Amino acid sequence: MARGGRHVEYLLKHLTPADLAELDVLIWALVTGVEEHAPRCALCAGPEPCPHVGRAIQEVLDWRTARLLLTQAERLREHQRRQHERRTA
Repeated sequence: MARGGRHVEYLLKHLTPADLAELDVLIWALVTGVEEHAPRCALCAGPEPCPHVGRAIQEVLDWRTARLLLTQAERLREHQRRQHERRTA
């Protein structure tokens, strides 16, 4: 499987359906914003995105990483809580 495929598989395994829905909203907003921005930006005519688009892409990637870490922490905390309940029951 290609690297991208493994990455998507990892995200689907570790993000909740709500996380994925939020990511969909951010990606939609990013694409919509770039579609509005690019025709008016001389730098976007080149092979690389302009600094504004690059920052917007990075924000979405940073959110995804933070959400992944937070979701993982929430799952671990829930697991820890259940273990504690079993020990004290």
